[in-house]
Amino acid sequence: MTQKILRYEIMWECEESLGDVIMTSWDNAPAKSDLSSVASALRGVMRSLHDWSKEKFGSVRKKLEELRCQLSDLQSRMDDDSREQAKEVAREMNEMLYWEEMMWFQRSRISWLREGDKNTKFFHQKVVWRSRKNRIRRLKACNGQWCDDPNQMASMATDFFGSLYTKDDNVNPELLISLLDERVSGEMNAVLCKEFSDKEIGDALFQIGPLKAPGPDGFPARFFQRNWGLIKEDIVKAVKKFFSDGIMPDEVNDTTIVLIPKVPHPEFLSDFHPISLCNVLYKVMSKCLVNRLRPLLQDIISPHQSAFIPGRLITDNALIAFECLHAIQHSQSARTNFCAFKLDLSKAYDRVDWSFFGKSYAEAWF
Repeated sequence: MTQKILRYEIMWECEESLGDVIMTSWDNAPAKSDLSSVASALRGVMRSLHDWSKEKFGSVRKKLEELRCQLSDLQSRMDDDSREQAKEVAREMNEMLYWEEMMWFQRSRISWLREGDKNTKFFHQKVVWRSRKNRIRRLKACNGQWCDDPNQMASMATDFFGSLYTKDDNVNPELLISLLDERVSGEMNAVLCKEFSDKEIGDALFQIGPLKAPGPDGFPARFFQRNWGLIKEDIVKAVKKFFSDGIMPDEVNDTTIVLIPKVPHPEFLSDFHPISLCNVLYKVMSKCLVNRLRPLLQDIISPHQSAFIPGRLITDNALIAFECLHAIQHSQSARTNFCAFKLDLSKAYDRVDWSFFGKSYAEAWF
């Protein structure tokens, strides 16, 4: 239901009554003092929007078909009243065509193209292409056998990624932690731990892409941004309470896992990259932490790390590797002969052992 509602969101914004529906549902919700009550209020808004959409819009395609038949019938008549009615039906049909265009635009996920001149066919082709590309029709198991049963493929994916991200009991964090020097000073820690302001929370929300893929609750950031005047006070209060007590309700922490193909024709599960589609409330809190930490990264991260730091480029690594290989290949002296090892670090950036972030280690760092 939530995904269907998302597709019509741009179309909904053409209706003046949308704001009243959201305001009424939000105001009628019980006190919104924490993340759990805010999430409950959002579910109520979603139900209200679903009922309003069915009553206000119904099926756009069915209405278009009815209007086409009606217009054809009126145009076959020659009296003045029929001509006036045909103009009114044509005007209504143009509006419905615009709604249809916005619906297919939303489904197509085209970010580089704005509303055009009846681009419905183009959007429809993009929707079909995305559907074919993202659908996993079959997978090859470890024994080389193909599997096309959805339940078996789901089991294969669960086993594969569960094994990939399972903690390795043979790893002893002490061996690594003992070699690290303290990088976060007391002054830095005081800056990181101070209370978040209303402005920081608001800035975090508006830094999120408006129409990025939503989480399980179905709300994109655009909904929060357009209705920030209405929901700001409750959202800010709930986010501050989370940073105070550290309680994250399950409904806010719910995440949809999506497998993105890394190659044109994936066969094995290793050919897919899993991404997490989080709820906007979760993104806001994560963004607050990121913004608080970003100014300190230059002093915390090693200068040998060339990615994710302002002013540094990840392509530096590729250039250095190319220069090293070039020197090895053209070396003429036996004393300067070297070799290179290619290490498979697949998924290494996603694998975090929580024992590295235990209390004792946090105390050693901070």
